[in-house]
Amino acid sequence: MHLLQWLNNLRFSFKLALLLVPCTASFLGLASWNAYVNVQTDTINNTVEAAYRLRGVVLSSAFIAQHYGSAVENQIPDTIMHKQQELKDAYLHMSELRDWITAQNNDEFATDYDEILRQLDNILALPARSNEGVSDEAGLLGDMATAFNEVLQGYIDSLSSNNRQQQEMFEILNISVIILGTLLLFIVLIVTRRVVLHPLQMALGVTEAVAKGDLTQKIEGTIYFTILKYRDMIYLK
Repeated sequence: MHLLQWLNNLRFSFKLALLLVPCTASFLGLASWNAYVNVQTDTINNTVEAAYRLRGVVLSSAFIAQHYGSAVENQIPDTIMHKQQELKDAYLHMSELRDWITAQNNDEFATDYDEILRQLDNILALPARSNEGVSDEAGLLGDMATAFNEVLQGYIDSLSSNNRQQQEMFEILNISVIILGTLLLFIVLIVTRRVVLHPLQMALGVTEAVAKGDLTQKIEGTIYFTILKYRDMIYLK
């Protein structure tokens, strides 16, 4: 009777494992895949947001430079001091963003950005007098900022396009993973049923017969030795 109970428990455990193990593995696999997809998507979205912020900083610096140049030409001291400080702050902010530019691995992007930084530095280095060409240099900075904005917009459009393509690819891969997981689960169920559950069912039948006193039963496979041991113990009793 102990053997019957053990075999019943074993069969139940295998059936439960057949249900839980593949389902758990599939769930963990999909969860990991979706986490990876979310990380990739967030990375692209963060890069796009950072690019928009950078564009705002560059255009703002050009706008401030225009006001600074106009104040210098008209020799308005308070405005000159105020805009000069704003321009210095913009230069420091853009300098801090240089590491982000480097991380994008875009030579055209980096070259144009460095030229804008140099132009800002040139404007700040000029004396705040009307005959020093500050207004002209500020106008040149505006042209450079406009050109950089076009390059940056192209970069943003490229990132957005890549993001859409990756989203489509991830959706296709998600469907493929689900289909493949279902097929693998089906194969595992068939193989396990033939290799494990079917012999256990046979062993259970033989054990029931042995428990009733029929010691003529035979079973093939590795489970035979276990059944034989218990059969001899029953017989000796």
